[in-house]
Amino acid sequence: MNTANAATFTSSETKKLEGKINQIKGAVSKAGKFLNLLAKETADNSKHGLAPFMKIFFNTKIRAGAKIADTKKLVKEFETYYMDRMTKEIDSKKSDKGKKVYQDIQKESKKTLKKFKDELYFTMATYLGILDAKEMVIRK
Repeated sequence: MNTANAATFTSSETKKLEGKINQIKGAVSKAGKFLNLLAKETADNSKHGLAPFMKIFFNTKIRAGAKIADTKKLVKEFETYYMDRMTKEIDSKKSDKGKKVYQDIQKESKKTLKKFKDELYFTMATYLGILDAKEMVIRK
């Protein structure tokens, strides 16, 4: 096996990366129910559920080069982002029937975000942990 250009971690760096991986595992286990909900939305190909907007939210942050580090702030930003997007959908509809569809989606999503408040936090913590671990590997 040729390891000439392989990154090598010192024992301290390995310990730090392993600690980060364990932190991610813990966050994933605490986010499980919410992650299952997101997976179900993805499988159902939901266009207006939380999952597709979470993906757009993260991609927008990354493209903007935003420093993403504060989990609580990230949770609030996502909640605001999602509700604003649903409000725009509501406002863009001409008929009351069309508006009601998105008002109902917004109302249900608000309940879901409240119900899974802790799990959303740990979902964001998982994402940030993965970013940190990825950055450790990339630096090497």
